[in-house]
Amino acid sequence: MELIKCPNCNKEILGNETYCAGCGSLLQAQPQMQADNSKRKGKAEMLAIVIGFGAHNFYLGFFAKAIIQLLLTVVGLGLFMVGLAILMFGEILGVVIILLAGLVIAGVLAWQIAEWKMIKAQAIKTDAKGRPLV
Repeated sequence: MELIKCPNCNKEILGNETYCAGCGSLLQAQPQMQADNSKRKGKAEMLAIVIGFGAHNFYLGFFAKAIIQLLLTVVGLGLFMVGLAILMFGEILGVVIILLAGLVIAGVLAWQIAEWKMIKAQAIKTDAKGRPLV
């Protein structure tokens, strides 16, 4: 084993010692277990493409974006139901409302797919708190 000098008192000590025998100073930091707070990239991808409705943004901590996606989905589905109800009474307005609902839902779906591709391509590398996606 090699000898090293303590940076505080210059006493020669063994290289694998943690504390200096002469002055008691800490020579090397003890490895500490760190909690794995990182988010899983695969889980975020799965939530984006399978569940939808902004679930991946809730998981990653982007709550404002997630709530907007969820609300747009609910509005689109609500418009679709209203359009169906109006269409059942023979009103052509129902078709227009159903088409509008389709546009809203298609927009949210396109947004979801774009974010899924961004997570997959690692354009989104961290969650809202800056923790890495692994």
